[in-house]
Amino acid sequence: MKKLFTILSVFTLINSLIAQDLIVINDGDSINCKITKVKDHNIFFTFLNNGKTMNTIIADSLVKGHVFKFYNTKFASNSDLRKQYQHFRIALNAGYSHNLSEGDKGLPTDFRDYYKELAIGYHLGADLTYYFNRHIGAGFKYCVFKTANEMGIYMEDENGTRRYGTLSDDIAITFIGPTFSARYLNPGNKNALITGISLGYLKYANEMVLMDKFKLDGSSLGMIIDIGYDIGLSENFSLGFQIALISGNLTQIDVTNGTTTQTVKLDGGEEESLYRFDFSIGLRFTR
Repeated sequence: MKKLFTILSVFTLINSLIAQDLIVINDGDSINCKITKVKDHNIFFTFLNNGKTMNTIIADSLVKGHVFKFYNTKFASNSDLRKQYQHFRIALNAGYSHNLSEGDKGLPTDFRDYYKELAIGYHLGADLTYYFNRHIGAGFKYCVFKTANEMGIYMEDENGTRRYGTLSDDIAITFIGPTFSARYLNPGNKNALITGISLGYLKYANEMVLMDKFKLDGSSLGMIIDIGYDIGLSENFSLGFQIALISGNLTQIDVTNGTTTQTVKLDGGEEESLYRFDFSIGLRFTR
């Protein structure tokens, strides 16, 4: 009798330690177990199988819900599991950029090649987004595009006198403004397709040399449309790939020669196009 009591006591103790939680999977079956951890969209648990203690794991995409202390806790629905998605996203981007401006087709070949090379550059950027739910978020976007080129030239006056010098451009185009984002998470909430649209301030600055030094400044309303994919590396870090279209047009430029500043109107088809494509790779932090 004492031996039977001991066996029953041990069984009751094991059962209280192991089978106090409940997992309900999508097909309706349930698992009596002890949930040890819920992490990275997986549920770790221990259960009894033919009298042996087993440890295993199940993805939350396969689970309808889970309950801690089943007999005195209400059922945790799948929507409770989905609250585990990350609200904050910080994205750092860098990569190749290509300006879509065609330039003046009437220029000599050397100058056309110069401006073709000037259309290629690089960009750096950062996004900060807060997601109100699994799919919709808003935040701020910052991006700067840089490109530069230089070549030797000469200018000839009406008397045939030549003056040799340099043509160079050192251009920076900066965008800052609010962004609105749509996010489509995979079933495990680890990877995500991200789309966004941003409207904001587009700043153009060019340290130019045309024999003499000039500074060109302008600004415009800018828009960015982007799409990318984040691949989860860990619970809080992802590797992201993105393509973006940046749009804007300058209708006037302030030209400074060091002593005076003149505003030049660009109209009648003479607007300066700031359209470009950005191809990015970067690190994402989510929480």
